[in-house]
Amino acid sequence: LRMISRRVPVIMENLGLMPRTSKWSLDYLREHTNEWPGMNVLKSAGGDNRYLYYVGAQPDRDMSAFEGAPRQASQDLRMSFEGFLRAARDDPDG
Repeated sequence: LRMISRRVPVIMENLGLMPRTSKWSLDYLREHTNEWPGMNVLKSAGGDNRYLYYVGAQPDRDMSAFEGAPRQASQDLRMSFEGFLRAARDDPDG
């Protein structure tokens, strides 16, 4: 809880919330995501692992106040799962 209160991303394992995800492995995801043209990926700027998650087009909300807001915390990328694995492997900060 300390990490969550500090707003640091965490990975929670073995919660049993989604049993089917227990069979996910890199090989499983490679096999089942090869048809996708690309996934949206957020990459933190610098080595601090902080992300700015922002979706501009939300029909149920007025987001005009945030239009053109700086987005230094993260970089939006679109890549295949295989491209994501390569980028993660080759990242000098990772």
